[in-house]
Amino acid sequence: MLLRVTEAQSGKVVGDRIRLADTFWARLRGLMLSPPLTEGEGLLLSPCRSVHMLFMRYPLDVIFLDVLSRVIACYPALPPWTGVTRWHGEASAALELPSGSIHRFALKVGAHLLREPVTDS
Repeated sequence: MLLRVTEAQSGKVVGDRIRLADTFWARLRGLMLSPPLTEGEGLLLSPCRSVHMLFMRYPLDVIFLDVLSRVIACYPALPPWTGVTRWHGEASAALELPSGSIHRFALKVGAHLLREPVTDS
């Protein structure tokens, strides 16, 4: 399933090709060994409370969301192989985006992200 993620206050589309990883195997694989994300792409891991960057070849921006899709933590440019986030017990999902996305969209703790399925038309 593909999602469109929009920052509620500004209306900016953070990504329009966000893949949903909501099964054990999809979350386990994540983006490991995949090619770098391009603008508009991302991965929403749900549920997710922490991520690691083992077997990654490029940095990522990682945003943790609560059950209301509010940003509770931001990790810009998490480095490959060595990057790891802390455990966020209040998180329900993690949004992985191309490095630089947090800055580009001015995403901060407290921002509200809207998710909607992308339908073929």
